[in-house]
Amino acid sequence: MTFEEALLEAQNVNGTTVKYWGWAQTGTVLHLTSKSLLRLRALVRPAWRAVRGLRLFLFPARAWRFYALNRAGAFFRTDPLRFMKREHYLSRFFGVRQRIDSALQHYRHELDSFDERYRTLVYRGNGLVLHEERVGGGRASIRLGESGEPRCEGDLTVVMDVDGQDAAFMSYSFVDAACFGLPSGTALFVTRNQLMPGLSLFRRYYPNHSPQYFCLAAIAGIARANDFDSIVVIRSEAQVSYQDQYEAGFRNSYCSFWSQFGARPIDHQACVLDVPLTPPSLDSVASKHRARAIERRSHWSRITQQVEAAMRAHRTNRLS
Repeated sequence: MTFEEALLEAQNVNGTTVKYWGWAQTGTVLHLTSKSLLRLRALVRPAWRAVRGLRLFLFPARAWRFYALNRAGAFFRTDPLRFMKREHYLSRFFGVRQRIDSALQHYRHELDSFDERYRTLVYRGNGLVLHEERVGGGRASIRLGESGEPRCEGDLTVVMDVDGQDAAFMSYSFVDAACFGLPSGTALFVTRNQLMPGLSLFRRYYPNHSPQYFCLAAIAGIARANDFDSIVVIRSEAQVSYQDQYEAGFRNSYCSFWSQFGARPIDHQACVLDVPLTPPSLDSVASKHRARAIERRSHWSRITQQVEAAMRAHRTNRLS
């Protein structure tokens, strides 16, 4: 049992009654109140994360490259070592070296591929608007921004916004495809798919749609703007927040969701999706629902095209 687990065990369900915990190594018996536990956890957790962050300096050459990248691109408004301080980064199965190399790959790609205006909006501003439309008397938009505190789930996040309310998040980072046993080269790795409280408002405006499909269509546009013909998507059991007791929910949000677009497993932590996206054949859709399915797919396609155009406008090596 770790020290932090022992502290957690000292709290009961309602968080007010205390229990005694014997420290086997010393025979000491600690009597901790709930407030003491909270204060101690508030001290222990940042200290432990700081220790994790220091692991970067076990690789001095990589640490220097990371410093140089951040100095050139100004990617971080706050703590630049968040990718090291959390328990996991991008995948539960990434080791320390893979974490560092993935962060280096992502920020090198961003620095080499996009202009300063892009980096200002995405990393230091309110995000880059990729798609926007009026709907039902309101406004819906898709924007791209840095992921803030939960960068461990992907450095960039596509946000589906309806009248200022976030309906869904989908996060990604650029990594080396060799992480998954594929030929080395930059790959877009989708690592987070999450619905948000704005879902109910989204469904009021789009009664026959779900926001995570809009986010995936936007991701496809981002991939196209980077000249990728496929993307890598995380499997549920590799997602950094995965817990066994929620296995069914994670499977629905990840593996089952990707499978609708022909996801093919490539290793124990990821699958690959072709871009443009390939939804199931209309022959598999009941005839009475086909018109609705065609309308949905047309909408996804428009999003992909508009997002690709918005991203290409910021390419430093612009393509026709």
